[in-house]
Amino acid sequence: MQVKTHPINVTVLIVLALTGFISIAYILIALSSSSLYSATHPAVVPWIGEQHRCETSGRTWREEREEECLDYEHSAEF
Repeated sequence: MQVKTHPINVTVLIVLALTGFISIAYILIALSSSSLYSATHPAVVPWIGEQHRCETSGRTWREEREEECLDYEHSAEF
């Protein structure tokens, strides 16, 4: 005994599968790009050259390669 499938049912299933795949791909891309913008990116504040002024302004002083004042609230969207 052979089961007949209606062409419209097959078409609907294909469209639903493609729509689901595209939706999942879009969500994954959106999540991965939003993590880029939520991460902090330190920026050097060149006009502050003293540790005391840097730290009292809420920034971080670093003395690794050279003395510099870093602002960790810099956004990648800027």
